[in-house]
Amino acid sequence: MILPSLILLVVFLLFPVLTGFAMAFQRTSLSGVTRFAGFDNYIQLFREGSRFFTNLRVSLTYVICNILLVIPMSYGTALLITRKSRMARFFRSIYLLPWIIAPVVSTMMVRTMLNGDVGLIQFIIRAITHRENLLLTRANTALMVMIFHSFWRSFPIALIAAFSLARFSFKGREPMAMSLLILPMLPATAVLVP
Repeated sequence: MILPSLILLVVFLLFPVLTGFAMAFQRTSLSGVTRFAGFDNYIQLFREGSRFFTNLRVSLTYVICNILLVIPMSYGTALLITRKSRMARFFRSIYLLPWIIAPVVSTMMVRTMLNGDVGLIQFIIRAITHRENLLLTRANTALMVMIFHSFWRSFPIALIAAFSLARFSFKGREPMAMSLLILPMLPATAVLVP
């Protein structure tokens, strides 16, 4: 019963990773013409020095924060959903909400909520701190907003994986070790190659 889920995970994770790896050795012009570039992309990356390491640091921060959010939240929510309670019905009804809302719409919602003039989140921050604090104008806070938005968008797939793992028990034990192996692969697809 877990085999179909594993097959889907491998297909939908392995194909993008292999495609990204192949694209790392290609150069595409603005007109859409693609040609083999060999290691030229990597040579150019290392020549840029500090910019490359800054981008690497931001990418690693993004992936690690997503993993640290997704694993415990999805596994904990999956455990809540598998129990018989009123809250389980509530969580079952809303956990697919990030998938129902289109990515463009959710991005625009976040931007509107963080807007300095009309945004609800900015209004709350201003009411608490009594000063203007635009989250998207600073690199660190903008990165945290991106991490949270990415977590919110990827939460359902991680929850489905954790839910299927939480429903199975191997001789009465929760398959925590199995989920710790599978769930980190989900946000790892966010790592980009040059």
